[in-house]
Amino acid sequence: MGFKVPELQAQSKAPLDKGAWDMRFKTFKHGESSVKKTPFVQAVFKVVDEDAVDTEGNAYKRDFYGDTFYLTPAAMWRLKKFASEAEVELPESCEEFDTLAEYAEALTEAFDGLEGTVEVDLESFTDKDDNERQKAVPVSYTF
Repeated sequence: MGFKVPELQAQSKAPLDKGAWDMRFKTFKHGESSVKKTPFVQAVFKVVDEDAVDTEGNAYKRDFYGDTFYLTPAAMWRLKKFASEAEVELPESCEEFDTLAEYAEALTEAFDGLEGTVEVDLESFTDKDDNERQKAVPVSYTF
């Protein structure tokens, strides 16, 4: 009994098409901005809508990366508003975490089980190779 190489099939990398799609919150990805090293968390959703398609008309089977929330005093209002709309309680202000990963994990636990509809639109941009492309961006959330 040996190993058989699976058929090579590239999955579509086309973005989620515009529309309102049912999603389930999955996790908060965390990191730092490339230039200023500002810490951030980004909401990641599993698309559970069976009718969800990408811009090429194929069934959308990948995660959807929602809003990025920068963790600075001036920008925290966005994360607070997002949590408020989802009726989720954030960890207390000034609560201390050893790492950004621990804070992202605490946020993930707070949002666990959240389901709703995310309205998505398409935004055009020019990539690093000067090609015109599109990306899916969240317009609104209904939880």
